[in-house]
Amino acid sequence: MYWAVTRGSSWKVAICAVFLAATTPVLFQLENTNMLEVPSLAMSFLALWMYQRLIHRGTWNSTTEAILAAIACAAIVYTKQPAVFILPAIALDLIFNHRHLLKERRSWIAASLTVLFMIPLALFTLKYSQVNIAQSIGNQGNIYVEHHQVASRWSIQAWTYYPELLTQQIPILLLLFSAVGIVLLLVNSTLQKKYGVWFWAVLCWYLMFSYFDNKQVRFVAYVVPFLSIIACITWDQLGRSRRLVGVAGLLMVIAVSAQNIQGITSQPPRGYNEVAAMLKPVVDSNEKGNFACFGEDHHLFTAQLRILDKQRLRHILRGDDILESTNSSVQKALKEYKIRWLIVEPDLPLGKIALTEIAKHPELFEQQTEQVLFDNGKKIFSVILFKYNGKLATSMKTVPLRSKFQGITAK
Repeated sequence: MYWAVTRGSSWKVAICAVFLAATTPVLFQLENTNMLEVPSLAMSFLALWMYQRLIHRGTWNSTTEAILAAIACAAIVYTKQPAVFILPAIALDLIFNHRHLLKERRSWIAASLTVLFMIPLALFTLKYSQVNIAQSIGNQGNIYVEHHQVASRWSIQAWTYYPELLTQQIPILLLLFSAVGIVLLLVNSTLQKKYGVWFWAVLCWYLMFSYFDNKQVRFVAYVVPFLSIIACITWDQLGRSRRLVGVAGLLMVIAVSAQNIQGITSQPPRGYNEVAAMLKPVVDSNEKGNFACFGEDHHLFTAQLRILDKQRLRHILRGDDILESTNSSVQKALKEYKIRWLIVEPDLPLGKIALTEIAKHPELFEQQTEQVLFDNGKKIFSVILFKYNGKLATSMKTVPLRSKFQGITAK
């Protein structure tokens, strides 16, 4: 982000923008999770850094540069698909502010290769990610989590959701300077030519995420860096001709940073420390066999297992996947997929199916833990770990990618 901003602004503006963005609570929370918003933002700023170099220079250096730019642009979407809004932002900035670059053959090479590189991901998404399609451009934003569909797509509530959320997640002073900066970019063609891509990023973010049927607070994190950049550019531009405004802008940066720091230190991110405590004895035992999660929080255990099991000798499988392929036969699934340990969420339907099977065949199962409560301050759920002592297959069956058992497959 710093290098992308310094291509058109001073190092002071870049440092302030980075600091403001990085300390904003909604983004800071994601900096301490396994979600992919922050990595995809990093890839976005790599592409934007290359783009800023291009427009600053006014022409392409070589075909190799165009190919590398295409790889960087495609990598944004491969990191996390919702970050695709960066690509139309770059395209719009080219069309409105740097149209001469559209006459260069290398611009079209970069654009064509970007599309070409994204085709495999598009085909994979169409084949295996129908749920993601349904909850974004489809009409089933609540297909996985009920409250993610806040309103019908074309309602006023849907299109005012993120503007209202911005006032709750981002300090008002930062929003005020950003709003002034957006107005300046719209009325000043010189500033728009130099800094327009930051405005287009904000606009494309708003249009795309407001259109998506699945709306979440964490998606605000995508626009935080761009609003921070615009706010700092505004402070810098106004301060050049009006010293008082420059001082006010500096005070804004200090005040907002102090507010951000106070917010993130008063409510530091919390994880699920119990996950490591539950998995570590199993990993240390060196006993062979996989895990199966009979619940909805398998992703939490997957991340921790990858940290603990450095040799990657074990895998965590979804209970709904393995039951789908064995006609809901728990014992058959455990045998065919070489499941030695069961992570059971007893309060969920899938967990109750596992508990019923355990109750029928107590001689085959050994309870490893009591019911453990997991609480990160935002979500609470409980888990029991069981060991399966039955015979396992000599080779593991291929895992299906259907996940229909919990009823979350798009129709």
